[in-house]
Amino acid sequence: MRKVITLNGLDKSGKSTQSNKIKDHYKFVHIVGKISRYETWPNLKDSDLFRWWFIDGKTEDVIDTLYKNLNMRNDEIKALDYPLIIVNRSNLMFDAVSIATTAVREKCPIQKSKKITEKIRGRYNLENISDIDIFYYHGIDLLNMIKKSSIRTKDSVNFSDEHNKIYSRYQMILANLLLNQIGVGDYKVIEAQGDEEEVFNYTIDIINKSMIHD
Repeated sequence: MRKVITLNGLDKSGKSTQSNKIKDHYKFVHIVGKISRYETWPNLKDSDLFRWWFIDGKTEDVIDTLYKNLNMRNDEIKALDYPLIIVNRSNLMFDAVSIATTAVREKCPIQKSKKITEKIRGRYNLENISDIDIFYYHGIDLLNMIKKSSIRTKDSVNFSDEHNKIYSRYQMILANLLLNQIGVGDYKVIEAQGDEEEVFNYTIDIINKSMIHD
């Protein structure tokens, strides 16, 4: 039976590394690319992409672009014929990303940002496409989780002071939303602070058990 596994976590949490390890281990795996590879995604990088995502233009356009591309990805996954499909981030995590982005851009409370996001999401038929959602959790508490992700991301992008403030607020909101999702059992959580091989072994164990149960 076909299995769709999503790998989730904050920026630079090791999702791509684990995806490649899974592919090397099973061989019969297909890794679905990021939603930014579709032609409807803006051709921007680094600080230009940051400004488009958090500052320039309309919030509605940014969130609509995200869900439009997510819908294209989900349609692609439905058509795939592989025993094991690995996906970068679940619908659920993209919902959290959309809500956090909206809250930062609009400078509004979470409940208002949720309403804005839900209205845009409703334009697309975004049914759940995953069998298991794995979350790589860094840090024993919220502050460590944010700190590790922020440091790793800033290493790859030159952030201005303004960008730092915006991104820090976004990460704080996103981490809170994700912790709420984790708290209600939406993810299979793996502590990802240790060695890559140890994290990989936990990941494989979850995948193997899901296959055995079927």
